[in-house]
Amino acid sequence: MRRFSGLLSPRIAAAVMTIMLLVAAASGLIPYAAALGLALVASAVLYQAHRLRQASAALQASEYRTRHLASHDWLTGLANRAGLEARLDEILSNVRPREAEAAVLLLDIDRFKDVNDTLGHMEGDEVLREVAERLEAIVCPPDIVARLGSDEFAIVKVSDNASRAARTVSEQVLAAFASPFHLDEDVAHIGVSIGIAVTSHTGTRREEILRRADIALHDAKKRGAGRYRFFAPVLDDMVKQRRQVEIGLRRALATGTELYLAYQPLYSAKGEITGAEALLRWNHPVYGSVSPMCLIAVAEESGFVAQIGDWVLDEACRMAKRVPIAWVAVNVSPVQLCDHGFTRRCLDIIHRHGIAPQRIQIEVTEAAAVEKPELAGAMLHALKKSGVRVALDDFGTGYSSMSYLHTYPIDRFKIDRSFVNRLSQGNAGEAIISAMIEMGRALRLDVVAEGVETPEQRDLLIRLGCQEMQGYLFSRPISGETLVAKFNSMRNPRPFAS
Repeated sequence: MRRFSGLLSPRIAAAVMTIMLLVAAASGLIPYAAALGLALVASAVLYQAHRLRQASAALQASEYRTRHLASHDWLTGLANRAGLEARLDEILSNVRPREAEAAVLLLDIDRFKDVNDTLGHMEGDEVLREVAERLEAIVCPPDIVARLGSDEFAIVKVSDNASRAARTVSEQVLAAFASPFHLDEDVAHIGVSIGIAVTSHTGTRREEILRRADIALHDAKKRGAGRYRFFAPVLDDMVKQRRQVEIGLRRALATGTELYLAYQPLYSAKGEITGAEALLRWNHPVYGSVSPMCLIAVAEESGFVAQIGDWVLDEACRMAKRVPIAWVAVNVSPVQLCDHGFTRRCLDIIHRHGIAPQRIQIEVTEAAAVEKPELAGAMLHALKKSGVRVALDDFGTGYSSMSYLHTYPIDRFKIDRSFVNRLSQGNAGEAIISAMIEMGRALRLDVVAEGVETPEQRDLLIRLGCQEMQGYLFSRPISGETLVAKFNSMRNPRPFAS
């Protein structure tokens, strides 16, 4: 009835006024014609006044919706980034030393991409709505929960001990995400990573506390999903150093004077060099020799992996033309196997140098194919079909080593050094490596033992049937010039002494 009351009211008013005018005309107070004219005019005026009231109410409602949408997320109803920033500015302006503190918690949903990819975006939206409900059940006003992006949320907490309050809230959030998210016909298991920044004094800018929380979140995700991490100055120092490394890496790629390749040879049981693994090195003008793990991590985060990978392969092909070893191996990161143009660029580089594809070996770890297994498999199959060798590195360290040997076109696998180290621990270590070697023989795959450092390890591996080894016992990573000289000096190799 409410929606029709606005339409009936002016009609009733016009009818009442018309009756009053007709009564007045019947009493001789005014002529009938004048009464009818006044009644029509009154009806029109009342109707227009009603339309104006409706238009004004609609305009006010529209303005309210516009203001609401400007500061709130359409999907969850939570505050959006603009709403969070306005509330955070208000909170920070009211923070008083020794009276109150403010904590900002930035939340990133772990494995949310898997929900969208496997269940669809509609189910993903439902998960986000339920995430919002669980967070709102934990946080009470005047504190605020906001959705900042696709799977990014934030909480602002005010307390006389914000660090303690933030820790409590974080533990409650982690506990809330431990339960699965029930959808119509499916169940989603997701987690959350949390970065926390706390301010206890006036003058802290909103941008700064958000920056600190984001640094803490990044560190939490690096340490593994499902944890929270407070900002500390050392994290800021690491970010600044990483930024300097990134700038230096960009310069090194442009000049080509600081990056180089070292080569670690692989040896057969007869003492022959069977191949060499190319290892990326960076001689930074300030920091000196940069850790390869740090280099690759910065390259992956900065988007330089494809460029660096192409450079490494180009240098490896150039070395393959200089020394007549059977093959040169290059390592491939997970980011490269998510790049649709990776296979084409690899083959273009190999063909440009005019060497046989069989003389290049691509080495991947299990992690390299985890993110997009179908795409990774397709690219590795294309490379193998063109003649490029494919090796599985660090075999035995992951959960899917066996299945990888069947799923991907592997030519050889490299037994991780941790298993070689266990050879000195008794029969168990020998039994594991023996089983790996037998499996490789059954699958007609070459088997390489990594990290061989003692004659005892070498002799035992040979006795177990391993015909190819790599490690400091034979050679540390060496320069290209040294590799050429070492290979030339071993044209008539002698078998290893047993």
